[in-house]
Amino acid sequence: MMEMTLKTTGISSSLELLHEKVRELIRQKGWETLTEIQEKAIKPILEGHNVVIVAPTGYGKTEAALLPVLSMMLQEDVEPVTVLYITPLRALINDIYERINWWASQLGFIVARKHGDVPHSERARRLRRAPHILVTTPESLEIDLDWASKFRNFYRNLRWVIVDEVHEIISTKRGVQLAILLERFRKLAGDFQLIMISATVGEPSLTGRTFIGSSKRPLSIVTVEKRKELEIVVDYVDAPSTEFWKQAAQKLLKYMEPLTLVFVNSKHVAERLHSEIEKMGIEGVVVHHASVFGEERRRIERMAKEGKLKMIIATKTLELGIDIGSVKRVILFRPAGKVASLIQRLGRSGHTIGGRINGIIIATDELELLEAIAEARLAIKGKVEVPELPLKPLDMAARAVIGMALSGMYTVDDAYEVLSNVYYFRGLTREEFDELVKYLLDNKMIKINEEGKLSGGAQFYRIWRFDAGDSRFSWWVHNFSEFFTTMGEKKTYVVKTADGKTIGELDSEYVIRMLRIGHVIRLAGKNWQVINIDEHTNKVVVTETQSETTAVPFWKGQGPIASRLVLSELEQVIYEVHQGSLDLPEGLVLADDARKALKKLIGEIKKYGYPAPNRGNIIIERLSDEIAFITLAPEKVLRTLAYIVMLEAYRNNSDVYTRISHYGFSLPANSLDFDPFEFLTSMDREEFMEKAWEAASRSPFFVEVAHNIQLVFGITRKLRKSDTLVYQEAIRQTLQEYFDPESAWALLEGLRKGRVKLKVNHGRTSIYARIVSKELPERPWISDVDELIAETLKGMAFTAEELAEALGLPLNLIEAKLRDMRKASSLYRVFNFIDVDTGEQRWALVEDAAEIVRSEEFSSSFDPPIKDSLYMLLVKNETGSLIHAIVRLGDVIEKPDQVVKQIPFNEIYELKVVPLTGYYEGQPPKYQYVPREIVPYLVLNAATLIQKIQMNNPIF
Repeated sequence: MMEMTLKTTGISSSLELLHEKVRELIRQKGWETLTEIQEKAIKPILEGHNVVIVAPTGYGKTEAALLPVLSMMLQEDVEPVTVLYITPLRALINDIYERINWWASQLGFIVARKHGDVPHSERARRLRRAPHILVTTPESLEIDLDWASKFRNFYRNLRWVIVDEVHEIISTKRGVQLAILLERFRKLAGDFQLIMISATVGEPSLTGRTFIGSSKRPLSIVTVEKRKELEIVVDYVDAPSTEFWKQAAQKLLKYMEPLTLVFVNSKHVAERLHSEIEKMGIEGVVVHHASVFGEERRRIERMAKEGKLKMIIATKTLELGIDIGSVKRVILFRPAGKVASLIQRLGRSGHTIGGRINGIIIATDELELLEAIAEARLAIKGKVEVPELPLKPLDMAARAVIGMALSGMYTVDDAYEVLSNVYYFRGLTREEFDELVKYLLDNKMIKINEEGKLSGGAQFYRIWRFDAGDSRFSWWVHNFSEFFTTMGEKKTYVVKTADGKTIGELDSEYVIRMLRIGHVIRLAGKNWQVINIDEHTNKVVVTETQSETTAVPFWKGQGPIASRLVLSELEQVIYEVHQGSLDLPEGLVLADDARKALKKLIGEIKKYGYPAPNRGNIIIERLSDEIAFITLAPEKVLRTLAYIVMLEAYRNNSDVYTRISHYGFSLPANSLDFDPFEFLTSMDREEFMEKAWEAASRSPFFVEVAHNIQLVFGITRKLRKSDTLVYQEAIRQTLQEYFDPESAWALLEGLRKGRVKLKVNHGRTSIYARIVSKELPERPWISDVDELIAETLKGMAFTAEELAEALGLPLNLIEAKLRDMRKASSLYRVFNFIDVDTGEQRWALVEDAAEIVRSEEFSSSFDPPIKDSLYMLLVKNETGSLIHAIVRLGDVIEKPDQVVKQIPFNEIYELKVVPLTGYYEGQPPKYQYVPREIVPYLVLNAATLIQKIQMNNPIF
């Protein structure tokens, strides 16, 4: 594969290469010249190269890709569908359609669009008269390739594919989906020409390699040499929590100049800011996010173009190139986290070639102010993150295999050939692929005939149905069309009582990250204790209580995760601030409030001598009830360390939690009876990686990942460890997305070798530790009481009262759960025995039975003094069948397998142990729901109790 970066050539020479009819339309547009990117793209596209086009918003990238393609279409005998124009955002389709149609229709080509909101009449027209150019999304293409067999034949004529806003999907599973689809198109239509468009992308050649697959065409990178000038103002909201939203809204209005576009990081923040502005009686301000009805969003876009709006407060929905007219000013409410996102958002202003991009970043605390400065400095320097790609996501491989099976066109070998040519699946071995196919086959997601051809299996059609009907009682039932999208929607959790009464709703992020069984929440004017959380049906079950509520901190909404590039620059900014002098390049302006906040921060740092967090130190700080470990590292790295420590602390304190930021992490002081970094550095690499694996499996993020991937493997119940392939894949993806064991291990290695220093801040608590203490707590995930009990019982035996006290749950609930957990159907099976020393009934996990019997604490309950005594076992199964067996204790101890063989039932409903030696008038010990393999242990327990009673009885 050849790569090249092209230099500018004369405008007239390249323009002359276009077809005369295209040049005539350019003149009709009134264009005197082409833009730099349009000029530079002509030659490599006409020469048949795969091309990556990178230029700021407003440079005419769509025409840069389209005009050379239209020229070639005019010179060749093309058949529908010859061009695919793929956009990741459905909302962009209408704009792109109109833009392309202006050119293509005048040249005699038919243009159509395909997405869910297209009217039925238009869809029917597309089928009757196939278009030359189709504008669509990856999801709609998947439907065509997998299911629309008639229309699929038109794609055999495909010659050109243009992918817009490619940076938006390259780091996501939608990017994986698109790369697979493009490779399937190559198998169907041959080596078509691929043109990728982006406003901001680091290392464009990586973008090219990601999507060209098996193409043999050369790869060219086309970029502009001169970027638009940037002017970024950084401002600051300094307000107490009670006044925060009001003053934040006032800050937005201060900068408002129609049309102003405000970007926020969540729907909640958008609605909250809009609500405050509404209270002030300001008109012409609207919100635009994914939960706003589609027609309402389009109405907002039309009003903006017509100049009828002053301000739009939006999430990512307006980050891409939807035409909303001339944007005078862009405001980011809180930093973007990534330079690429900052540049993309700011690029919505100055939407002309000579236009100057001007924008504002509003920080909401002192350290966000430093982050905003770091991001702005990088943007002005033109530095952008290199995309991080998902690696070998097996759920996407499974989706691809199933999709190809639905089409009826592929053998198993064909499917492997497709995947092995996709960059995301580099390193996927045939053995790994065959294991995946076998799993899908065993789970009836696919079928394979004698020729090796794939088709859809029965389980697939059970899950994705043409008429899903009422799926309230089967969370796993979905409409057929949902299979073709990889975008999972985060839902709210419904709060219900045990008898089904609805109390209210909770934010999903709050539930998954923080809320746990036993916690008390305030809702609908009452206090409720959580007794179950179901991550599949998005339901929290509660019972009313008089206990005090769990404190919910003031929270402005979760900010975006800072990239490594931003953190590297932030480290330099923090260093400069600690030195008392900050470098502000031309184009970066601090507003008055930001200057005051920065001056105050520098003064505070100087006065109290805070140590500066960086990659070379870890600073230990004591908060009122937490210990913070301050350094500067990506959240993934610090989460790895924090979770490993938290799980170790969890063994003795089930209410442990951690707070995580890129400035460090904290844990409750009362949960740490060990030195975290002494514990972390005591492990070898293998042990550390095992701990990281366990940390991922116990994290709330694993729950989300497992929920999102398990259905494509055909698993409709809760994912279990026994689902080895899927369970391990869910952990692997959780590690990849939310943890970073390799970098965490490197940090610990630096600590061992002295490159990283461990320090203690004995002075005033630093601003960095205070910011960490405001983060949302994260806790180990336990979704139900059974799992909570099992976690607590692990390796130990407790009474029901001890369990209730340890877990903070009602005794009657614990007792009921323990009775259920004895049964064979329980995922975490328990048994009960009599503590001979205290007379109490204790509970333990069946898997721990041998360990409990030998343990120092409880071995005396399984050690009868007289070993040659005889006992009769009365064993009943659930159908009422009863057998009896005579056993000698010596045999039970020395030959337990022979005792087990005397019992014909695998599952015992009731076991009674009756002494045949000595005087005993009490009720024989009785055990219920006993697996056959632990009968010898319970016989020893019963005999020990009986002999103690006999020895204390004067008649004996």
